[in-house]
Amino acid sequence: IRILTSIAPAAFLSSPELYTMVVLKQVGLSIEHGNTSVSPICYASYGVVLCGEVTDIEAGYQFGRLALDLMERFEDKRRQCSVPSIVHSFITHWKQSVKDSLAPLMAAYHTGVENGDFQFAGYSAILYIAFAFLAGVGKDLPDMEREAESLSKSMQQMKQKTICHYFDMFRQGLHDLREGRSASQYLQGDFYNEQKMMP
Repeated sequence: IRILTSIAPAAFLSSPELYTMVVLKQVGLSIEHGNTSVSPICYASYGVVLCGEVTDIEAGYQFGRLALDLMERFEDKRRQCSVPSIVHSFITHWKQSVKDSLAPLMAAYHTGVENGDFQFAGYSAILYIAFAFLAGVGKDLPDMEREAESLSKSMQQMKQKTICHYFDMFRQGLHDLREGRSASQYLQGDFYNEQKMMP
């Protein structure tokens, strides 16, 4: 289960079919051999599949709740960031306001930083700032830019290159909203240049 858990984020980003297969195998192993401290992330991931791929929102939401409950029961610090990050990034918003995900995502970010789970701290940070923007939480664009810059700098210190690229794109988008676009076809400017990043 631990090996599957370690490849799940890459599968999620690269191949939805592979991600679904990985998650189904994880859940099957948890059912077959009993729950372990890794099982909460398996159930959270299964909730993502149910909500997104299967479109069974209620079942997906219940698996998200199960994941959070099991995480508390096992008290595994290594999962205190990844499980809430998955649940509040990809499940909660199906049944609650996106605003309800903001505080748990920021808490997951801080927990990840404290416990050394920099990968999921990064996911929590970028999704927090994106959800805050999309939910219109009452921050003006300059405040949001400053918060994005601060979170981006912390990701740079943690050497989370992929997350830094996401922040660069987001920051360029915010800049373009405030100042106007410098290019009509590509996202490019002071923070990000889409043409340079394309293979």
